[in-house]
Parts: sequence; structure tokens; C-alpha cells
Amino acid sequence: MKRIHDSLRQVIGRHRLVFWYDGAGDWAKEFESFTADDVEKVRVENNEFGVKVRILRHPDRNTRFLLYFPSSRPNDADNWLLDLLLQGHEYKADRASLALQDTGLPYDFHHVVEQHLVFFNAQKRIEALRGLLDKEDDAIGGRLLEGSSTAF
Repeated sequence: MKRIHDSLRQVIGRHRLVFWYDGAGDWAKEFESFTADDVEKVRVENNEFGVKVRILRHPDRNTRFLLYFPSSRPNDADNWLLDLLLQGHEYKADRASLALQDTGLPYDFHHVVEQHLVFFNAQKRIEALRGLLDKEDDAIGGRLLEGSSTAF
């Protein structure tokens, strides 16, 4: 639970709006027990319009929101909060997503991380990878390890 809470704090530190879809309902306990200063936790269950009004009319524009959905992400055409989601961040709590957050890699690398989860079991390797990252890195262009001679 601590790892999830630490990960949430890290993401919330970078994004004002954090959306957490939990189709299986596996993370409800972690959501309920999560606490952070200046973060409003909102459980979204058939109250999307009210949540949208609450966020858009909130008097303090610096307030951060953690929106928990005990359901899967809806199709974009059916998502009342899509505009806010596109401004914010979609949090995911699977092993690959947590490894992405630990390293600072963008979500484009999710499929690569899923294929190499064992690599992310060692903190030393994660720290070494973090040292190699650049803002220009992406999963398509392959700039990440060009010219790198660092061995893991």
C-alpha cells in the first residue's frame, strides 16, 4: 500500500487532475486510505456532471484532485470528463505502470516495460536507467539508448 501511496503522491505532484480507473475494484482500499495535503479525493460513480462542475468552479485553482472510478475507463464518446482527463493524467497501478513512474518514462514505453518486468526488480538498474533518460526520449524514435555504453 505504501508503494501505491508514494506513487500517487509523485503523480499528484506533477498533475492537478489525476484519474484512477479501477475496473476490477482492486484498489478501493488504497484510495480510501490515501491522504495528502491540498488533494481532494473524489469517488466518481454516476456523478460525472457534478464532479465536473465541482472541479471547474472550485475557488482555488491550485487544488489538486484525485478522481477514483470503481469502473473501467469509458469510451471517449461516452466520457463526460474527457476534456478534464486530457488536461490531467490517467493513473495506473499495474506493475509495468508503477515501473514507468519509478523511472520517469512516458507511457509510450508501457509495452516495453511489460516485456521486461524482471529488469525493474532491481533498484540499481532503475536508477541507472533514470540517469540515461532525456526529455527527447520516445518509444518510437529509439533515442533512449543510442550511443549508451552503460551495462545493466
